[in-house]
Amino acid sequence: MKVIITGAAGRLGSQAVKELVQDGYEVVATDRRENPHLPVKVEVVDLLDTAGVSAIIRGAEAVVHLGNHAGPWSRMQAQTFNENVAMDMNVFQAALETGAKKVIFASSIQAMASEWVADQPDQQPLKVAYLPMDGESPANPTNTYALSKAVGEMMLRDFVARPGVDCVALRYPGMYHPHPDPAEMERHRHHHHHHHQHHGPSDVTIAQGFGHLSFPDASRLIDAILRSSLPGFRIYLPAISRGRGDRVPEFIEKHYKDVPLRKPIQEIAGLIDISRITQETGWSPQDVPGT
Repeated sequence: MKVIITGAAGRLGSQAVKELVQDGYEVVATDRRENPHLPVKVEVVDLLDTAGVSAIIRGAEAVVHLGNHAGPWSRMQAQTFNENVAMDMNVFQAALETGAKKVIFASSIQAMASEWVADQPDQQPLKVAYLPMDGESPANPTNTYALSKAVGEMMLRDFVARPGVDCVALRYPGMYHPHPDPAEMERHRHHHHHHHQHHGPSDVTIAQGFGHLSFPDASRLIDAILRSSLPGFRIYLPAISRGRGDRVPEFIEKHYKDVPLRKPIQEIAGLIDISRITQETGWSPQDVPGT
């Protein structure tokens, strides 16, 4: 299978390239910059270049779209929104025109539970729609980056998804590498990215169910989706929460008193429910802290 990966030079993109090449996919990697440490050459393409995007995606059976601007801190907010949406449209349109059968889009948990905007210090904690959280949680973006991700999900559902084209949006949470390579960390130190690990409780992590995921697990999910039959459109929330097991009642009582529960509290094994992902793809996280 020929797979295009946008954003291939980033932390998640580079991990995904290595994962898919190792598993035998024909990978075409593209980004705005090169990464000589990957097993394939990175084709330098600006996703705002409609013709360039169409040319690089031609012939792909699957498109893994990871290439967007990072969160609202990285540039002017209007630029983040406008350019992310334009990049998404270029990639999705090219995927349709060239006959791709599967499109995977890196959305963000911020689409349903945004990070705060820096100039709004009095903003109240976001309301969680229900517990346990999952990919069906309604979008609730409160900054332009989060809004761009929510719009990307809508575009995938309403513009791309159709018979014969499988579309999956992945609301990735804060991400980390379980065994960080100092050289790799240094290479990415000057490149802001929206996948961050949050350390300790905060309004952000509370609103996001204390969710996190390793880069290798995120890449393994992309592989699992490519191997699965997933007709139509779906949103996954691939995250594990440190609010699990016998700590669930404690976390709910402390942080989510007024949040509707989808099942009795005794039956809630974690603040984030990934059971649908596991049922439909066979994927489950391997990098679980404390195991």
